[in-house]
Amino acid sequence: MLLPQQLNTLIQQIREIHHPLIESHFGKDLKETFLSFIEPGKDLKSLFAQVKNLSKSDRHRMAHCLTVELELINRCENAYRSHRLAHRDGPTENESPIDSQRLLYYVFTAHPTESRTSESVDLFDRLQRLLQREHLDIAAPDVHAQVKELISLGLSTLLAKHERPEVCDEAHYIYSIILRPRILNELLRTHKTQKVLYRAWVGGDKDGHPGVDEKAMLQSLDASRELLLAELNREFRYFSAQTQLALRRQKEVGFEKLVKEINRFSEQLTELKSVRAGDGGRIQGLQETLEKIKNFYQDVFATSAHPLQRITGFLNLFPGLVVPLEFREDQKLIEEALHSQDSLPIVRMLKTLEEISHGGQHQWYVRGFVISRFEAVSDFNNTLQLMQKHLSTILPTIPLFESKSAILNGVDFVNEIFAQEEVLAFAQKSWYGKFEVMIGYSDSAKELGAISSRSLIEKEINRLRQEIKAHGLRPIFFHGSGGSIARGGGSVQDQVSWWPQESLDIVKLTLQGEMIQRTFSSLEIFGSQRDKFFAAKANSCPPALSNPAFAKFAQLVENAYKEKVHNLAFMELVECATPYRFLHLLRMGSRPSKRKKEGPLSLESLRAIPWVLCWTQTRVLFSVWWGIGSAWQALSENEKLSFKSELAQSAFLRSLIKLLSFTLAKVDLDIWNVYLDELLEDDHWSQSFAEEYQKSLQFIKEISGEDDLLWFRPWLKESIELRSPLIDPLNLLQIVAIQENDEVLLRETATGIACGMLTTG
Repeated sequence: MLLPQQLNTLIQQIREIHHPLIESHFGKDLKETFLSFIEPGKDLKSLFAQVKNLSKSDRHRMAHCLTVELELINRCENAYRSHRLAHRDGPTENESPIDSQRLLYYVFTAHPTESRTSESVDLFDRLQRLLQREHLDIAAPDVHAQVKELISLGLSTLLAKHERPEVCDEAHYIYSIILRPRILNELLRTHKTQKVLYRAWVGGDKDGHPGVDEKAMLQSLDASRELLLAELNREFRYFSAQTQLALRRQKEVGFEKLVKEINRFSEQLTELKSVRAGDGGRIQGLQETLEKIKNFYQDVFATSAHPLQRITGFLNLFPGLVVPLEFREDQKLIEEALHSQDSLPIVRMLKTLEEISHGGQHQWYVRGFVISRFEAVSDFNNTLQLMQKHLSTILPTIPLFESKSAILNGVDFVNEIFAQEEVLAFAQKSWYGKFEVMIGYSDSAKELGAISSRSLIEKEINRLRQEIKAHGLRPIFFHGSGGSIARGGGSVQDQVSWWPQESLDIVKLTLQGEMIQRTFSSLEIFGSQRDKFFAAKANSCPPALSNPAFAKFAQLVENAYKEKVHNLAFMELVECATPYRFLHLLRMGSRPSKRKKEGPLSLESLRAIPWVLCWTQTRVLFSVWWGIGSAWQALSENEKLSFKSELAQSAFLRSLIKLLSFTLAKVDLDIWNVYLDELLEDDHWSQSFAEEYQKSLQFIKEISGEDDLLWFRPWLKESIELRSPLIDPLNLLQIVAIQENDEVLLRETATGIACGMLTTG
């Protein structure tokens, strides 16, 4: 037993409550079928026959029950982890001291990587908090009854989204998680030593999103304003009540002035209910009134007030009383907006920013402008000119290097940008000597495969660092990564172990979908993730990996990957044997899942996140491992020895091997073969997948010297084995949903598989 006994006991107790509830909700027959479906080691052929024999309504119910059980397991694990973190005595021996000089920026995005309804997330949050509050002990009758009630509600609640969310829905959902009072209190408590700052793309990310315009921008700002204002009002009401009570007892000099400013502050707060033209001036007036209150309070009581310190800290963290956005737009549309007579959405958004920030600062509301699909220095200059045309100050301008070409040419781009002396002078003065570059993991991985993408980024980020510093600027790297390994994810240590020092001093990364909920699912988990970033060790700016054997290996992997994805027959496989054709029905996000492009399916027409979604849902995880086995076999014995010797020296390689091992452990080709057999008329793919997978397993065994794929974290094997028998029938139900065009069942199974795989896309 590798999972802790306390966690195993809790999961078993929860399942013992869940299974009888299936009977009370859906009948004894469905419960018995459910139990037979989840028996470990069940033959897939006979299981598929059972799935086919279910009625349409029973298939929906079965998918729902399986998804509920997977989410219950997830919440048990979260509750256990939170409980353990809350009761540990101190840092473990592998943890480094916290570096108080660092910053952590979370950039929240609304990409379609959250398949669950906000109502179901909230329900299971309540269950998790209950488990934590009761210290994982649910034996007491009243606690047992509460757990039973919540699980019963889960069986009665829609888990999968059946309506496409609007941008404002996504904004409200994200802010309801990250602006919870306990999280805000922790941000305030630690903001001087462990500063975590928020940014959001929701409402600012225009790139390819028809739903983002100036209205969506204001709705997003209003969504965070509502929650932040409520918290600020609570803080100020407490201060005001306590202060005025004290003042009734002693009418000292300054009494009337203090009362007057307290009343003024309250009035000013009521004027901030929505973000509108001139909001910056109103915020500025609020800050000035706060300073007067602090001074008068000091005069009257000869001391400072703790609540005022908290309010000051609050406004330091959120100076505009909003979660500030970042704009993102495609370079071609930026050029069009610069020269077009029409008022394109990005132009209207810039004009709206100018209006609302009047009297204050633009960066209270929008902190930067990301240029996607960056291809030339003219893209940078066009963006500067567009902002000069519509804003009184220019936002930090952030090129996004997301294709192989852009990443390879990044150093040349930076050199050309700052060869323009006026641009360099502007960056040094107006951007405080900092220059930010965003690195796109998802699109580069879609183009090259995950291995080549990561090795390219590892090499070029070091060259970029040197070039930016050579111009007297401080580099900031914005890591556009997702939760899944195929999109740059992984454990904190595996992500950061090869980063240069600058990426650890100022950590900036995207956080999406279910990763937002998971990171902020409890105060303890949030604190743990934060502390791992702050305590991460830098290898004194490690040099980029330059081992010729690895370079050859990575190129061979890239070649094998490209050969597959640019094969028309393979893309037909994607279209027929994965949920690709139904992406528009999944209702996961407001952003379109495909780029507008005529003709047959191609890699270019599919967005990166849905591409990963297809392979995660079918449990192939293709883009992470494809080609690594063949590439290893193509190396000579001397090259293999050189590769192995480099492993001991390179944090990047060690991280990569662990991520590959974890991915291969989650792959299930038996399930994939059912997709192929049932959804393709002429299946000749099974053998090639099986052969490459076996070669890849051999690669991991030889390079690591270990027989077990998860030697570095053995409990993961049991965690995967716990979930697999529940995911298997969901995959088979999904195949039936595709065969019969059952939209409802497709959404239910997509949500369930995402819960089981712990990632959507």
